[in-house]
Amino acid sequence: SSLISRIFFGIDFTDEMQHYLQIRSITEGRNLYFDDLFFQQSIYILIYPITSLYNELFGFQNFLFFLRILHSLIACIFVVIIYKSLVKAQIQKLNAQVIAISISLSAVALGVYSINYNSATFLFYALFIVQFIIWDKSNKSMFFLPVICFLTNPFVSIAMFSLLWS
Repeated sequence: SSLISRIFFGIDFTDEMQHYLQIRSITEGRNLYFDDLFFQQSIYILIYPITSLYNELFGFQNFLFFLRILHSLIACIFVVIIYKSLVKAQIQKLNAQVIAISISLSAVALGVYSINYNSATFLFYALFIVQFIIWDKSNKSMFFLPVICFLTNPFVSIAMFSLLWS
């Protein structure tokens, strides 16, 4: 039924609506875990300033469409960051483009087209792996990604920290 609703209406009335309502709830000023006890809604802390600004300017009109555009922009930002990291590691530019675009499109194509714990975890983890491959041990900024990823998936965050400490 999810596939059919997505084909005919462009909306997945299941998970996408849950993500949409969690973001809307926070943007309306309610606390995290007020309407839903799901831990992974913590990811919305990162986009709250943007959704709050949108709400101030336009209310909730076209909010779902705005969130889809925001999701696309975030994926594009990850394309640029991953591409630059790969080029810095002396990967050929064409290969770096293919890798960066493929990784980001994979995150966008994962299940529901929304900002959520799955898509964010995938993007953070993919960026982490790329950064880890080219990591210089003196660069302590690598510890930032596992901390941020903790908001989306604590278990993936633990895996990241384990790689850093190995």
